[in-house]
Amino acid sequence: MSGLPSSFIAKKGADGSPSTSYITRIVPVANGNAIYSGDTVHFKIPGMAKNQFLDTANSVLKFRLKNNAKDYDFVLGKIGAPCVFRSVTLQQSGATLSQFQEYAVHRTMDFMKNVTEEAIAGPLNTLVGTKDVTEGETLGAGGQTEEAGKERSRVFCDPIKNYASLFNCPSAKYVPLFSRDSLDLIIELGDFQYGGRWASRVEAPTETPSNSKGLEMLEVELILSIVQLSPEVTQAHAKAHNGMYVFETHSYGLNQFSLTLPRTVETLNLGLGYTNVESLDFVMSQQNNDTTNANYDPKLVDMRSNFVKAGLTKYGFIIDGSMIEATREVTSSNAEALAMSLIGISGLDKAEHVSRPYMAHSKFGVEKLAGLTPLELPGAFIGSLDLCTYKNGRESSICSGRNTLSATTALQLTFGNSDALTGIRNTLFVFPKYRQILMLDLSGTGLFSVLQ
Repeated sequence: MSGLPSSFIAKKGADGSPSTSYITRIVPVANGNAIYSGDTVHFKIPGMAKNQFLDTANSVLKFRLKNNAKDYDFVLGKIGAPCVFRSVTLQQSGATLSQFQEYAVHRTMDFMKNVTEEAIAGPLNTLVGTKDVTEGETLGAGGQTEEAGKERSRVFCDPIKNYASLFNCPSAKYVPLFSRDSLDLIIELGDFQYGGRWASRVEAPTETPSNSKGLEMLEVELILSIVQLSPEVTQAHAKAHNGMYVFETHSYGLNQFSLTLPRTVETLNLGLGYTNVESLDFVMSQQNNDTTNANYDPKLVDMRSNFVKAGLTKYGFIIDGSMIEATREVTSSNAEALAMSLIGISGLDKAEHVSRPYMAHSKFGVEKLAGLTPLELPGAFIGSLDLCTYKNGRESSICSGRNTLSATTALQLTFGNSDALTGIRNTLFVFPKYRQILMLDLSGTGLFSVLQ
C-alpha cells in the first residue's frame, strides 16, 4: 500500500483521439519551375481527402526570389518578399471564398499597425526578409559581385494564414479537406516594380530591369500540416457540428481613388455593401509616374510601402449623410494620438506593455524615428476608423460593426495647405474590414460557401 496520499497518485486520463499527422508538399499546377512578374501561381489543395484536416496555423508558403537584373539591386518593400504579390484569391468550384486585392498595400498597412520592431528585425527577417521599419532586405544585382547582406536569391517561408480568410479563423484553425472539390489558391504577382524598388549599382547601367524576367520566383510550394482522424472520430466530430462546419472570420474589400493636389474637402462615395463593417482603414501613396513634377520625391517610388499625409488634416466616415462619431484630427496631440492608436489595437488597458503601437492618427513618433522626416519614412501615415470599439481581446468583440447593405457610405477627407505638393498625384486605397462567415455543409452541397 502506498504511503502517499491519493492526491499524489497519478490518475489515468481519457484516451486521446485516434489520429496521426504528417506534412505534405504541393507545387503549382502550371508555370513550370520559374515564375516571373505578372504571372499567376495556382495551387490546388486537395478535396475529398477522407478524415483529413488542414492545420492552417502550421502550414507555410515557401518560395525563392531571384534577381536576374544585371546592374540593379532589388529592394523589397517593408513586409519583405510578399510585397511582390498583387492579389490573392481562394476559390472552390468557381465560387470565390475570399479575394485580397492590392495585397501588398493592405498587408503593409496591417504590418505597420501591429508588428513590433523586435519582430521585424528578428523572426520575420528570417522568414520573409523584413529588415527594419523603412524597407525590406535587398536582392543583389545579378551581374555584380555579391555584397554582404545582398544575396542574389533567397528562400522565404510565409504562414498561409496570411493568404485567405478561411486560413485565418480565430476560433478554428483546422479546415476539413473532405469537401467535394479542391480549394484553389491563386496568387497573382504584380509587374516588375510592384511592391519594391530597383536601385542601380553602377553609374551607367547597360540594361534596365523593366523586362518581365528581372525578378524570378522559383522553388514554389505549399508545405501543409495535415491531421488525419479515424473514420469513427471524424463521423462523431461531424455529428457534433450537425454536418455543418462554420468559420467566423474577417475579410476586407478595396476602394481605390486618384487624387491630384491641392485639395480642400473631398467626399468619396464608397458603396459598401456589407452586413457588418468593423473598421475602415486607408492610406495614400504618391504615384510613381510624376518624375517631371518639381515636387516629386524619388524616395517614394515604391507606392505600395510608402504612405503619405499629403496635407490631410482630418477625416470621417459618413452613412446616409450623417457623420459617424466625431471626425479624426490628424494633427491631434501626442497623448490623444497614442490613446486612439491603442484603442484601435485593444491595448489601452495595458499600455505599459505595448512595445511600439503604430501612431495612426498623428505624426507622433514619425519625425523622430531614425531621424527621418515623414516624407522619408515609409508608412508615415495610416488613417483608421474603428467601427467596433469595445473589444474583449484582439480577436473578438462584444458589439458588432455597421450594417451598410442598404446605406449610402462615404469617406470625407479635409486637407490643409498643400500648395507645396501642387500637381502631385496620389493614389488613395480604402480597405473596409468586415465580418465574414464561411460554411461547409456536408449534408448539402458538400462545398464551402459564404454566408455573409
